[in-house]
Amino acid sequence: MAVVSDYVHLMKLRIDALLLLVAAAGYIATSGIAVDLWRFSLLMIAGLLGAAGASATNHYLDRDIDSVMHRTRTRPLPQHRIEPPAHALAFGVGLLALSLAIAGLGINP
Repeated sequence: MAVVSDYVHLMKLRIDALLLLVAAAGYIATSGIAVDLWRFSLLMIAGLLGAAGASATNHYLDRDIDSVMHRTRTRPLPQHRIEPPAHALAFGVGLLALSLAIAGLGINP
């Protein structure tokens, strides 16, 4: 049975933090002096959810390869800590859908 930490592992939050840093820099660079904090916050949330969803989906797609590679064989899906694997896919797709909804409805309506 999967625990919260297995799902957090699927999101690859350290990599996501770097992506958010780039998104923040791009937003600030193109906003000039007037930064809309509401839209900036929504961008950070949508960016985090989108990157996390892509990472979780990638874990699902690479689960067979990950099971034979020394570096990746201890990840949650090759270790069968998330069963069935489709739960990881649903988690990733759900995060992606939420990201798109926030971006489409909140950032650029």
